[in-house]
Amino acid sequence: MLAISLSIIILHVLIIYWIRSRLKTLIKNEDYYDVLLDGLFAFELGCLAQEQGIILQYYGITSWSICLFCVVVWQTVGWPGYSASPIPNLLTLSVWGVLKTGFMLAASLISYRYMSLLWEFEVTELHKGRAYFTSLDTCVYPFTSSSLWVLASTELIGSLVLSVFSIILNRNPFLVNNDPYRFIRGVLMSLAVVIVVVLGMDISGAMYNPTLATLLLGGCKGQGNVDHILIYWLAPTLGAWVAPYLVPEKSMQTTKKAKLKSN
Repeated sequence: MLAISLSIIILHVLIIYWIRSRLKTLIKNEDYYDVLLDGLFAFELGCLAQEQGIILQYYGITSWSICLFCVVVWQTVGWPGYSASPIPNLLTLSVWGVLKTGFMLAASLISYRYMSLLWEFEVTELHKGRAYFTSLDTCVYPFTSSSLWVLASTELIGSLVLSVFSIILNRNPFLVNNDPYRFIRGVLMSLAVVIVVVLGMDISGAMYNPTLATLLLGGCKGQGNVDHILIYWLAPTLGAWVAPYLVPEKSMQTTKKAKLKSN
């Protein structure tokens, strides 16, 4: 049964990769292309995360963590210059960034409808009733035992730590010059993501991604819309905004010199 979930994940990665290659030849306007890819990335993450939820529920944290590790490696290697999170768009503080965020949110929510239809085929018995189990009719927010501030702090700190680590990796002169396919950075980033997510998942769910959080937890009984926005939108965005200020300026200068030498 685990093989079926893994096959679904891999198949969607391949299909969406093919769609991306087609879009590149069909759409010449770079702005429209970027918007579509942002949405497609959010859609892919939504599909993968929902199928990973089955792996977590029925096969445990170890299998899920290995799957998460592989997904993040793929995201780093296969989606250069793009993020499955809308936070980079929000931090532009522009109307265009807000519009791209809205498109990513819509694509993420569409992934639920899509996966619900896929689960109706009941390729495995674990898909039986999955759409109803994850619907707003039955969804209950599972982190009511923690206060608003604990939940928000968890999302903020997790986003901050991962953002700082990502900046350090992408400014490291050795990696900039010797990791052209970003595989080493993908492995290191994946390890960081798995650790930070596992540490925070029993507190707030460790989303660190606003659109993913809305897909998986938005509208669930036990949490209001304002709380959801504060915890899963404002807190991680604030963490990512603070991150660049915590990375020493020296690392930026070193990376710039390394790039100049490589050129």
